[in-house]
Amino acid sequence: MRNTKQILQVAATYIGTVVGAGFATGKEIVEFFISSGILGLLGILLTGICFIWIGTKIMTLAHRARFRSYEQFNHYLFGQRVGSLVNLLFLIILFGSTSVMISGTGSLFYEQMGIPAIWGTLLIVGLCFFVMLKGLKGILTVNSLVVPIMILFTLLMAFFTLSHGAILNRVQPSGLLVHSSWLMNAFIYISYNLTMSEVILVPLGGEMENEKIVKWGGFWGGLGLTVILLASFLVLYALPNVQQYNIPMAESVRSLGVFIHFLYVFVVFGEIFSTVIGNVFGLSRQIHDRLHFPEYLCVLMILFVCILISQIDFGILLPLFYRFFGGISLFIFIFIVFYPLSRLNIKK
Repeated sequence: MRNTKQILQVAATYIGTVVGAGFATGKEIVEFFISSGILGLLGILLTGICFIWIGTKIMTLAHRARFRSYEQFNHYLFGQRVGSLVNLLFLIILFGSTSVMISGTGSLFYEQMGIPAIWGTLLIVGLCFFVMLKGLKGILTVNSLVVPIMILFTLLMAFFTLSHGAILNRVQPSGLLVHSSWLMNAFIYISYNLTMSEVILVPLGGEMENEKIVKWGGFWGGLGLTVILLASFLVLYALPNVQQYNIPMAESVRSLGVFIHFLYVFVVFGEIFSTVIGNVFGLSRQIHDRLHFPEYLCVLMILFVCILISQIDFGILLPLFYRFFGGISLFIFIFIVFYPLSRLNIKK
C-alpha cells in the first residue's frame, strides 16, 4: 500500500514537472503538435514513448547512484569540465523557463479573468516562496493534489469534444496554417522537457526507497503525460483559429459555462505552479551549493530575476524560448538516451 502511494506521488510529480505554462494552457500543444496538422498525433505518440522510457531511465540512474541534484547527475554523465558547462546552461535555461511560467500566469489572469497580470505574478511568486520552505515534501504534496484534477478535466474536455463530433469534421483546424515538421517539433519538445525534468526527477529518484517505485512511477507518469497530450490535442484541434489565443485550452472550456471555465483557469494555474516550484527548487539548490547563501535568500533572488524577465509577453516568449533552448537540450537528451545503465555498476 505504501509503495502504491509512493508510485502515484512519483508519477504525479513527474507529470506536474512537465506540465508547465505552455502545456497546461495548450500553447505548447498548438506550437509543437497542432502546427503540424493531423501528423502532430505521430509526434505525440513518439513523445509519449520517450517520456515513459527516458524519464524512467533518468530516475533509475539517479536512484542507483543516489544523486541528490541534477548537478551531480550532469557531472557524472559528462565529466567535471563538460558537466560544469552543462550545469551553467541549466542555470540559464531554468531561469528562462521559470520566467515563461510566471509570464504565463500573468497572461492567464489578464486574458481569462480581466485581472491585471501583475496580480497573477505576485500570487504565484508568494505561493512558490511558501512551498519552498517545505522542500521536496511540499512539491510532492502540491503535485498529488493538482495533477489528478488536471487529468480529469482534460479527459472530460476530450470526451465533450468527441461527443459533439467537432474534430471529425476537419482534416485541418479552421484558421490553422500547417508549416512545420512533426518529427523535428517532437524531438525539440521531448529533449527540452525531459532535460529540464532532471531538476526534479534526479532528486526524486535518488531519495526513493527502491527501484521498483522509481520504475513504476516513471511508467505511469510518462503514460499520464501521453494521455493528457492526446486529449489536449483532440480538444484544441477542434478549436477554430486556435493559434490566435495565448490560453487556447481555456477558450475551449468557455463553452461549458462560467463556473467550469473559472474552475479550469485555477487548475491551469495549479499546473503552472507545479512546474515553477520544481524549477525554483533546482535553481535554489544550485545557487546555494555554489554561493552558500541561505536557501530562502536564494529563492528570493531567483524569483526577483524571473519577475523581471516575465514582463515580456507570454505569447512571444514561449516560441522563442523553446526554439533556442530546445536545440541545446537536444544534445543533452541524446547523451542520456545512449548512456548505458550498466556503466553504473551498482546493484539494483
